[in-house]
Amino acid sequence: MTTLLPYVTEVVSGRLGRPVAPGEPLLDQPGFDSLAIAAVIDRIEADLGIELEPDLLVPETFTDLVSLAEAVRASTPAAGGA
Repeated sequence: MTTLLPYVTEVVSGRLGRPVAPGEPLLDQPGFDSLAIAAVIDRIEADLGIELEPDLLVPETFTDLVSLAEAVRASTPAAGGA
């Protein structure tokens, strides 16, 4: 997860256009709405060739950057390979 946290931080911060610290609540961030969440998930899945498990697409996954990085780590390779 140590290598995933900087990556996830970069993706989310890039989407929001400002830095987000690992402990900051994501769902309280201005602009981190359903469209931003979908864009972040799409980018992570495409970049890493994974699919976030459907049971991980819950608000708890987006508590903060650490919980999002843990969900990414728990995800499986995308069907068909990447």
